[in-house]
Amino acid sequence: VLKQDVTESVTVPAGKEITLDLAGKNIQSNNASNKNAVTVKGKLTVKDSTAAAEAQVEGDTVLYTSGKITAANLGLYAIEGGEIVLESGSVESTGNIGVFAQGNMTTSGDAVNSKITVKGGYILSQEYAASAQGRGAELNIQGGVLKAKDNAVIGGNGTKKGDKDYGGTTINISGGTMIGGIQTAGYIACGVYHPQEGTLNITGGKFQITNGVGVLIRAGSANITGGE
Repeated sequence: VLKQDVTESVTVPAGKEITLDLAGKNIQSNNASNKNAVTVKGKLTVKDSTAAAEAQVEGDTVLYTSGKITAANLGLYAIEGGEIVLESGSVESTGNIGVFAQGNMTTSGDAVNSKITVKGGYILSQEYAASAQGRGAELNIQGGVLKAKDNAVIGGNGTKKGDKDYGGTTINISGGTMIGGIQTAGYIACGVYHPQEGTLNITGGKFQITNGVGVLIRAGSANITGGE
């Protein structure tokens, strides 16, 4: 249980399983060379026992009071097979990605099943509220509100050259509300931007995108059987 606001970059090592109750308090990243707030190689469940049951959406405005994890780069970062479950609470990235699952981003070696599941809470980012990149990376959106001010709410990366391959991802969307807009001239907003090889499954959820599209797929396969 978080007892007070802290300025710290936290790592959950492999083999450790932790539940973090924000309890209305805040974590702000402080590492100047790697401005991620929470990096997970084991398993982390994030919740806030003081938060409302769910975030309320009024137009493009999200109303939600809770503790917050804030970073200039990545808010919640699953790597090396780490697993993150967001049940409640807020995550904000002021410059990059809110929650990020990273698999094997090279052409050699086995897939790495780093996984993030969003069940509730609120994720706000400048770009990409949530992303999965690299072979084995998995992103599951089951609830909550995800908002991106620019670019895409949920996205991947189509890089595939030399020894780099950011594809091989799985993204499952069965619930939640995705809110997106655009600030960069010459581009459009996307609910999901999928330029990588991988599988996108949409069975539910609501996409509320201004001046753009709900789903933009340029590679891989999209299986859409539900959602709004």
